[in-house]
Amino acid sequence: MILEIEVENLFSFKDKISFDMNSNIVNINGDFNSGKTSLLKILNAVSLMLKTGNNYLITYIYNDKPSSFKIVFLKSNTKYVYDFILNKKQVSREYLYYYDEEENIIFERINKTCNFNDKKLKKFLRWF
Repeated sequence: MILEIEVENLFSFKDKISFDMNSNIVNINGDFNSGKTSLLKILNAVSLMLKTGNNYLITYIYNDKPSSFKIVFLKSNTKYVYDFILNKKQVSREYLYYYDEEENIIFERINKTCNFNDKKLKKFLRWF
């Protein structure tokens, strides 16, 4: 279950915006040109990026500032956070972690350096 999505400097979202989805029913509505379609496009682009490894989002950065995306979700009563920061050249930071009593890193990438917690990653990948 998705709990929260946070976006900054992607598509039409220049400033940081957070979408709280802590209910069983999510209703996305707003005025014309308010970003409803942009949110869906971002989710689709992130999904493609994760599946293929290609960074489609670089072409949708609003300006020269870094852009960010964060999704908080719940799976089997465990809270997970996936987050990344990118610029027009590359993903500069990416991480996935979960909470039990504290924050536990599953993986973290800073520029081209990756750190994995193999035990936690194997547990996470069992879903797929």
